[in-house]
Amino acid sequence: MIKAFNTRPVLDAVGESLTLITMVGLTFASAATLAMPAPQHEAATEAVVHQLPRVEIVAQRTVVHVLPTVIVTAKRSSE
Repeated sequence: MIKAFNTRPVLDAVGESLTLITMVGLTFASAATLAMPAPQHEAATEAVVHQLPRVEIVAQRTVVHVLPTVIVTAKRSSE
């Protein structure tokens, strides 16, 4: 008598272990991020406003030719 090998329990166990490993890794990563000290920002005495130079766009006018409207009519042939 030949018994078929069922892969479902093995794949379920592998999937669950990979999920658990991923969740533990993400937990440690978030804990490490929260444990880092916040960067100290220097107090700005005055806000600096950067203004970009003015840009002028120069182009020549082009003439657009418009074709006349074409109306097509068709009749059904009766056979």
